[in-house]
Amino acid sequence: MGKKLVNEEALNIDGAALEAAMKAYVEDKRPENMAAFMKALVTSRFLVPVEFPKKLGEELMSKIKNGEKVRPEEFPHMLPILMTNKQQDHFAPAFTSRTQLTDKHNFMAIMPVGFAEVLRVAKVKEYNVKGILLNPYTTNVILNEKMMDMLEDVIKGQSIESVLAKAGVGNIQSQKITMTIDQFHSFARKNVELGVLPRLAFQDKERFMELIEDKRGEFLLDLYKGMYKANVAFPYTVDDFHVMPLEIREDLTVVSFSFPMTHLVEGGASSAYLVWNPQTKDMHYFVVDFIKSKKTPNLGQVTP
Repeated sequence: MGKKLVNEEALNIDGAALEAAMKAYVEDKRPENMAAFMKALVTSRFLVPVEFPKKLGEELMSKIKNGEKVRPEEFPHMLPILMTNKQQDHFAPAFTSRTQLTDKHNFMAIMPVGFAEVLRVAKVKEYNVKGILLNPYTTNVILNEKMMDMLEDVIKGQSIESVLAKAGVGNIQSQKITMTIDQFHSFARKNVELGVLPRLAFQDKERFMELIEDKRGEFLLDLYKGMYKANVAFPYTVDDFHVMPLEIREDLTVVSFSFPMTHLVEGGASSAYLVWNPQTKDMHYFVVDFIKSKKTPNLGQVTP
């Protein structure tokens, strides 16, 4: 097989905290270990294998193989790769760090994403996924459908304690799991930039474009405010957000989103681009990751 199409620098995510929490939970499934594991999951980055559509233009494929720059509107719609067990059950694989990939993998493309994106793929009905498979070649831990539902509630803003209580999982009130203020700001940003914003765009594309054109930065401000509760001060103003729709051609509009520099952490999204074809209704959403050590930013795609 030829050279794998991966961005070497993008694979260097730090999964140590998540792997420690996972190990503790696997060895002892006490409620407090489960809560710590869930918290680590929703605040971590993952490496997921993806594939290109079977039909790619020769010019685009040549650029990719030669490592040439590809414009956002030229990017193909990336497809998730699923794994299947002997019972033909499908699982969405996700790796907690580069070392967990090992030399066994033969994936042609790997993308760094937040947990909200891993979960979104696993919840697509058409894929009929039975769970998320963490580190298939090493720890091989499965997040089943019940666990995925619980994590989805956490991503939507419910506390881990209330989610566990609703699921009938022990009493952890004596050891309440909380985030620091900085962790919460990072958690809120990732939910909007990698989850809420692209999900709204794909749900009703034309209506979304109308809202963006009409409200601009106020639209983003409202989305961020929706993540905050009374006990955490909201740190942004409308001036922290910049939205610029550009009609390039009749069949191509590109919207640039600039996110706040405040509370921007390593691996977080500094900006995003929405590529929209009003004639074919084709839409793509890309995020630009903030990585201090890189001279050029890392571009990732969030799929519907």
